[in-house]
Amino acid sequence: MVDERFYADLGDENRRKTFKRDRDLLAEAGIVIREAGTQPVSGGGSEKLWEADTEASFASETELEPLEAIGLDIACQPLLEDPGFVFSRALRRALAKIDRTFGDPDQAVAANTPQVDAVTEVISDCIESGVAAHISYRDANGAQSERLFAPLGTFSLRGRGYAVGDMVEEGGARRTLRLDRILGAERTATRYDAPVGFDINEYRRLPFQIGEARFDAVFEVPTEREADLRRAAIGKGKFAQLDGRLTWRVDGVDEKAAAAWAVAQGIRPLSPQAVVDAWKRCLEGVLARG
Repeated sequence: MVDERFYADLGDENRRKTFKRDRDLLAEAGIVIREAGTQPVSGGGSEKLWEADTEASFASETELEPLEAIGLDIACQPLLEDPGFVFSRALRRALAKIDRTFGDPDQAVAANTPQVDAVTEVISDCIESGVAAHISYRDANGAQSERLFAPLGTFSLRGRGYAVGDMVEEGGARRTLRLDRILGAERTATRYDAPVGFDINEYRRLPFQIGEARFDAVFEVPTEREADLRRAAIGKGKFAQLDGRLTWRVDGVDEKAAAAWAVAQGIRPLSPQAVVDAWKRCLEGVLARG
């Protein structure tokens, strides 16, 4: 049964959608909610009952070996240092619980986080709670404005964090904002449900895609690099066979950045010429440095 105490301000349809979204969020966190039969309701009919699937949700207690704990710490370090990762505080606390050498989890967070970014904390809280935030934002031209922003997800790119969400008082216009340009953020009581099917991966960008697209680039992809490139491309662009070779077509903004990314991925640009030329210069620079 979808408890009206938690969804009192929603109609039946929105209540079901919101409950489905919350179940999905819990599943991502490792807590599986399953149907547990039905119960009759006044006026006839019945409603579904739900419960936590204890077998599917909770791992049995285990203890990491010292080397395993160190390996986990090292693997998570890039996330802790990523300014676009809004859950660094929660991650530090989780690591402290796993590796007791950190001591008390709350003390570990305080000791390892000299200054918690208040903006990202608020944005993260609003995403989890499904409410909008009142923000003060400074755009690329330096103009400052006050907005009611409903954040839906975050991602990081090239050392910066971004939040994707809707401008509540602007017809729900979808925007991607840089977190470091949000000067202040305050949680509000305005509820805002994430659109059905929202996927933050649709808004992620590759390093050469920040801004309005200016060109289409085509790259030749060696067979042995296909699987790695498909993962690195995060769903951007299209793969196709051309004259017996695998190609990848994707839009871009910065020719030099596209060329550098191609060198790093082991693929060769075929067009436009500006990217091809930049790729050649990049390779020449690599060779010159030995």
